[in-house]
Amino acid sequence: MRGASGCGTLAAKGPVVRVHLLLHVHRYEDGHENIRVIGVFSSRRKARDAVRQLRNKSGFRERKKGFDLSTCVLDHAHWTQGYGGGPVARLLRAEGKRRHRESIARRTRR
Repeated sequence: MRGASGCGTLAAKGPVVRVHLLLHVHRYEDGHENIRVIGVFSSRRKARDAVRQLRNKSGFRERKKGFDLSTCVLDHAHWTQGYGGGPVARLLRAEGKRRHRESIARRTRR
């Protein structure tokens, strides 16, 4: 299971409430993804318990490494840039380039 260090980036006013977002990402060879929101949990432990319950079920068993757990802060804008810039956009562009290179490498091996 992969996990992000956190998706909240803005300073909080008042108490900080964190939740744990559990996704399952199924990446296909052609590059598209199927992302399922498994749930939002009050603790990492409860999210990991959900992974344990699901990881051997059909669809999840074939992609056990597809679980993604992120900790988010409630009542915060987690996307603070426009669509053209910012660190998230740069990461997405880099990921797209990496996938493109992998796709070319797979085709040349055939």
